[in-house]
Amino acid sequence: VSSESVDAANDGKAVHLSGMLATDELLTEPRFKVSANAIRLSSKVEMYQWRENKSTNTEKKLGGGEKTTTTYTYEKQWSPQPIDSSKFNQRSGHENPPMPYEGQTIYARDVTLGAFKLSEGLVRQVRGSETVNLNAEQRAALPASLRASLKDDGPGYYRGADPASPQVGDLRIRFDITTPAIVSL
Repeated sequence: VSSESVDAANDGKAVHLSGMLATDELLTEPRFKVSANAIRLSSKVEMYQWRENKSTNTEKKLGGGEKTTTTYTYEKQWSPQPIDSSKFNQRSGHENPPMPYEGQTIYARDVTLGAFKLSEGLVRQVRGSETVNLNAEQRAALPASLRASLKDDGPGYYRGADPASPQVGDLRIRFDITTPAIVSL
């Protein structure tokens, strides 16, 4: 069907339409005050953390029976979810601090395709995103309480001493948007 008008004769029927999505909404990430006219705005927060790796090896013993050996190794990595180090086999020296922020996604409520308004479920299915390269205006909107601890870093922010040499507890914060695009429904 054409996306330009809604035909009551098709009410309750499966239809196919294509066209450009549109929204006038300005989405704002509430903690970092980043705003964009978009279908979706996501904050991506990663923390440098310890991760425990567990490997188990079972060997047959002479005279019968088996011997199982479990080895634990630890590595540092960027993770968007907090890793609970209190459950590590060797907690000492591998403690992860609490994650102060987690990523979040905000969706536009009023998204249209021609004369059709998309349901929340359809809006959430729209794929494709691009990284927001924060401009001076967006960076100036960062609350003063956060400005003291966050540094400008590429397209987003960094919390820590040196992005080139991260330490456990350092944060990387980026923002992605999904802009209006041609879709088929």
